[in-house]
Amino acid sequence: MLNFFRHRTRGHDARRDHDHDAENHPQPPPAGHKAYWLSIDPRTSRVELYPDAVQEALEAAYLAGSPREVPLEGLGEIYAAHRFVVDLGRGLDHPPTQLNPRTDGRRDVRRVVVPEEAEEFDVLVFRKREWKIADVEVPSV
Repeated sequence: MLNFFRHRTRGHDARRDHDHDAENHPQPPPAGHKAYWLSIDPRTSRVELYPDAVQEALEAAYLAGSPREVPLEGLGEIYAAHRFVVDLGRGLDHPPTQLNPRTDGRRDVRRVVVPEEAEEFDVLVFRKREWKIADVEVPSV
């Protein structure tokens, strides 16, 4: 059974980066919009925005089209002591994922684009065995 929840975080009117040709033609956010990178804790469902330094590194790598894997080591807070890596993904079948090489742990990552004046946005999540970020809204049955 899948359980869907709507989490609110900074921004609103979020548009997930569903242009899956984006790995070949990444686009900056349209005028008046900002891109945010976020992840979900697979055990608790807590959705968190990455700190500014990580946001900047992920967005720069995304717009450059490479590297596809971005090391977070040294980018502040918890990332200073861990060797986390974000794989920017390759389309619908391989969405962005944060990897922890020490534990083989994984968590979903997404890029969302919202209007600059937005104060919150919805992030749809679901649980099968662990919490993940939903890329599409599923109507209730």
